[in-house]
Amino acid sequence: MTSVATTLASIAPRLGQLIRMLGSDKDGEALAAARAIGRTLKSVNSDFHELAARIEKTTPVVASTDGISPYWAQDAAIDVLDSGMPLSAREREFLSHMTKWSGRPTERQAAWLKALIKRSRRRRA
Repeated sequence: MTSVATTLASIAPRLGQLIRMLGSDKDGEALAAARAIGRTLKSVNSDFHELAARIEKTTPVVASTDGISPYWAQDAAIDVLDSGMPLSAREREFLSHMTKWSGRPTERQAAWLKALIKRSRRRRA
């Protein structure tokens, strides 16, 4: 399975060009650039939400007082999806949702994600 990061990396040069065009002082050009970004993302089965999540993920995050990044769930979900481990449709949907999650997961989400991480690690061993 191709990761979100790899997928977006494949279109990064084009996205860079289009994002620069968003700064045009001509409204029509800026709108055309925004629509082109949407089409480019769609061409690799992605969307603005995934793009924003990746941008947020690459922005340095100040560790919380307990030393755990609030974005650990996104990284973990991507790792499990990329592991090649067989997943049910429900698990895949949950992990996909968690890749876009901003902030800390709920206790229930964290418990399920940790169980999937453990299962993924056992499979890799």
